[in-house]
Amino acid sequence: MNIQINRFCSTCFVNTLASNRIDSKKEAKQRNRIRQNKSENCLQDSVKGDIIEKNKMIKKSSGVYYSAPGNQRITREVINELGKIAEEESLDMVRLCLHESEESILMTMLIMIRNKYIYPIHRHTWKDESYMILHGECVYREYEENKLISKEVKLSAGDIMMNTSRTYHSIQPLTDMLCFVEHTTGPFKPIRPEYL
Repeated sequence: MNIQINRFCSTCFVNTLASNRIDSKKEAKQRNRIRQNKSENCLQDSVKGDIIEKNKMIKKSSGVYYSAPGNQRITREVINELGKIAEEESLDMVRLCLHESEESILMTMLIMIRNKYIYPIHRHTWKDESYMILHGECVYREYEENKLISKEVKLSAGDIMMNTSRTYHSIQPLTDMLCFVEHTTGPFKPIRPEYL
């Protein structure tokens, strides 16, 4: 999208240089109107392109997708598309990574959980996480080494939870579909979480 705008701006610059001769005010006004129309058309094409491209998802592995570069916006359409993917592939959990790569310092993922799937109790001793609930409800729990619950918080759409204690934890969906944004520190380390 930006390439089209930049290419047009270069064209405008060249056209401006080429037309820097003295002529009547009427011709100058007409040229300016033509340039303005071209600029508006270029921007309209760019906006159309953004609308077409915004749901583009690149599959990395089963249940793991990356958004196409420049498409890091979460909309209702993106959430619905992720839901369709989960349904078509019969997945209980699917994620859309909004960060550029596994080397990113900030990892941001849109995660959808279906059928009240509970990811096993686990911890990551090397990173913090935050969760922002977009749709549905869940219970966030932290556990002691002996599996006793040390913390329990009910989360609903609009709630945000920080997990900086790096303890064992789980998210138990209370609705058939739970959708949330998870932020964590990067870069990605291929270390398996510790399960309880």
